Amino acid sequence: CRRRWWTRLARMKSTGKIESARFFFALSPDARCRRRLSTIADQLAARCGGSATSKETLHLTLAFVGELPLARLPGLLAAAGDVAQAVGEAFAAGLFVLDRLRYWPSGKMLWATCADCPPRLEALAAALAGRLLAQDLVLAPRAWLAHVTLLRRVAVLPTSADLDALRRAPVRWPYRDFVLLRSFPGVAGAGYECLGRWPLRDG
Repeated sequence: CRRRWWTRLARMKSTGKIESARFFFALSPDARCRRRLSTIADQLAARCGGSATSKETLHLTLAFVGELPLARLPGLLAAAGDVAQAVGEAFAAGLFVLDRLRYWPSGKMLWATCADCPPRLEALAAALAGRLLAQDLVLAPRAWLAHVTLLRRVAVLPTSADLDALRRAPVRWPYRDFVLLRSFPGVAGAGYECLGRWPLRDG
């Protein structure tokens, strides 16, 4: 998808329509995992109100870069390439299990996370952060946490039964690559465009 992006980038720069964009690195779920998470999000929305994350935009953020000039995009692509080509168990494909639901009261959000995040996944996120910091990019000050947002603008406090949903039926998420996404506003919320995809070696 990078070739299509570079064509659009050249067009946007020439017309002056866009000078910056919001970028982040993420894992995208496979079709089975995406269906499971979307179903859970819809069920939670039916009980707790709010807005379920759409099936198409479900993701797990590895490194949130934020708003950057388009001129910084080549550096992001290079950073991703460095991580994908690194040798070691930490940079291989893997699997994690979403088995906990958490509610964030101040943000009125429900998200899925891992009781025990695999070290390999933490290392992948740390490697991306390290490559980005080496380019003098300022990342979010809070510690990285593996999580997937399922519900926003929660209207009714979730019950203990709601929060136990993933404990009873965990979601397995196999991953073999990671992506660079551009965020843009849409009528029904934020949309994401894939700018690059990097495979990880077999574990």
